[in-house]
Amino acid sequence: MAKRPYLLVLLLLAACGGPQGTHAPSPDTLVLRGEATRGLLVDITFDPSALRYLGLQSPLLTEAYQEAGRVRLAGVSYQARSGEVLRVQFQVLRPGARPEVRVLEAEAARITPSWEGGGPAPQGQLAPQGYTPLPGIAQNEVEASFAQNPLGDLNGSGGVSLSDALLLADLLTGAASPTPYRRYHADLDSSGYADEQDLVRLLRKVVNPNLGPGLEVAPLALNLNPGETALVLVGNSGHGTLPPLTFQAAEGLVVQDTTPSGYAGKVYRVSANQSVSQGAILFSAGSAGSRAIAVNSTAPDFVLSLSGTPTAPVGGTAQATLTLTPLNGFTGPVNLSLVNPPSGILLSPTQVSLGPNPLTLALTLALAPSLSPQDYALTLRAEGGGRVREASFTLRATGFTLSGDTALTLPWGGSGSLQVNVTPQNGFNTPLDLTLTRQDGTPPPPGIALSGTTLPASGGPVALQVQNPPPGTYPLRLRATPQGGGTPGIWDFTLTVTYASEWRILLSWNNAADLDLHLFYPDSPAANHIYWNNPGTCPPTGPACLEGDTPQGPGQETLRFAYQGGSYRVYVHWYFGGGSWSTSGAQVQVFNAGYPVANFPAPTSGVGYNTWWHVLTLDANGVQQGSGVASIQPQGLGLSPLNLPQKGR
Repeated sequence: MAKRPYLLVLLLLAACGGPQGTHAPSPDTLVLRGEATRGLLVDITFDPSALRYLGLQSPLLTEAYQEAGRVRLAGVSYQARSGEVLRVQFQVLRPGARPEVRVLEAEAARITPSWEGGGPAPQGQLAPQGYTPLPGIAQNEVEASFAQNPLGDLNGSGGVSLSDALLLADLLTGAASPTPYRRYHADLDSSGYADEQDLVRLLRKVVNPNLGPGLEVAPLALNLNPGETALVLVGNSGHGTLPPLTFQAAEGLVVQDTTPSGYAGKVYRVSANQSVSQGAILFSAGSAGSRAIAVNSTAPDFVLSLSGTPTAPVGGTAQATLTLTPLNGFTGPVNLSLVNPPSGILLSPTQVSLGPNPLTLALTLALAPSLSPQDYALTLRAEGGGRVREASFTLRATGFTLSGDTALTLPWGGSGSLQVNVTPQNGFNTPLDLTLTRQDGTPPPPGIALSGTTLPASGGPVALQVQNPPPGTYPLRLRATPQGGGTPGIWDFTLTVTYASEWRILLSWNNAADLDLHLFYPDSPAANHIYWNNPGTCPPTGPACLEGDTPQGPGQETLRFAYQGGSYRVYVHWYFGGGSWSTSGAQVQVFNAGYPVANFPAPTSGVGYNTWWHVLTLDANGVQQGSGVASIQPQGLGLSPLNLPQKGR
């Protein structure tokens, strides 16, 4: 039946005519009759010097609010009624006086008022109607949005009116659906269920704008195990603002006001950080009263906790310490997962078995190389035995980039450093393990190696050692991998290998002749000549020297010099004795920085005495084989044994 507003007025009749003299007050009655009436809200105004309100009778469930010269009446019925629905008795103090009637809201086909003399006729009572009390909301049904509207606003209109009382009557008879929102707003006395007493309270709130505030809470019981949270709603069964609200909570419970702006009621979040048995939270609001809710931890459960801030370079693995603590006899498997993680983060393990004792283990997070170095807000979820526990944490993914020298030149036997800079990303602070390859990924040439295999997270020099690879330019690659795992950084550079400046020429022979080493440098003709009569000064003090002279074989002689550019020519002169080069057993070995470079055996020549063997020429391109044996003296020096200074024999 549709709700219809009415405006019905009985005009006050003037007290004129009739016999003069003292008037004896008489009772008269305002009668409202209706068709198919479920409820009505009536506002009656009158002159208190002419009429006195005495009371009412109605077959409806009614509530009245009276103030000087005014009565507001509200009534509802579980079933539609026809006939008299309201009789309001007045004492007439001035003949002809009448009240003014306004039907503000009604669910009826028609409402008709009349004024009748005499006392009220006997009226029927509210027809018996079976109804079932509605349970209040349970812990798992609470939503913060329920508190957005005033308590008693069952239809969600934003205010409390007769239509809410009619809806509550329909809920009690089963004619309307008892949603959690409606059941919350129907319990106006925090009894834990809605019944006819709550319907009376709701009518009282409709008719009495001055109804004082009343503190109400829901739900009345919470089952909270450690780590769990629940919402508690605080409402007002009256009008006006609740006095300042305070609460006392049992140990282990944390109560936090989380009311959104603009809400009529209040929302509190209750958290348990330990097991609570027979606990309570007492809410108090001064004259508005006090209400308590019970809190217990009884179900088998477990507590989830994480410690540490897992940190790792991208491409590596990070770890945090996970602890699962069983409660109330909980045992069984617990599944672990991340809630909506970004792509590229994998969790292990994904399942553990929880026994009667706390379980502590390392939780591993694998970070894909594709991740960006940044902080990720993650949530770990543990599910087991019908319980779900979550813990939020931050995963710190770090990274780095490399920069520095792109070229390095080193001589044989030398060492040097390549400056490599490390630019950290998001707090990267992990030492790096170094490996060296060619840029195509193959191993480096033999003789080229790293002097050290680690690099601090701050970067620095990377030392290389060169032994005796062929001189030339090598494209190399430095791979820097974070210790413990992670995506390696790549740095390409070129290494140019040169000969060292210090050379050693060793002549040896096995016959009885006297063979002599000669060095001419630089270029041709040479400005300098080192031999047995001009032995020079050895490096590093001097540029070149002959280390001793063997006047008769078998024997050996050694030249040493520091190459300073140009061409250096090495000769062997057959100074004395018989035989030939082919039978001398002579050979010349060339060393650079202590490493053998070349070996030149004696020519297969039948000549010997007073001939010159041009063994080699050394220049910027390295060692080239000489021109062989000739009788022509280098640069026309006139170094015949007949005119050379005599050796001591």
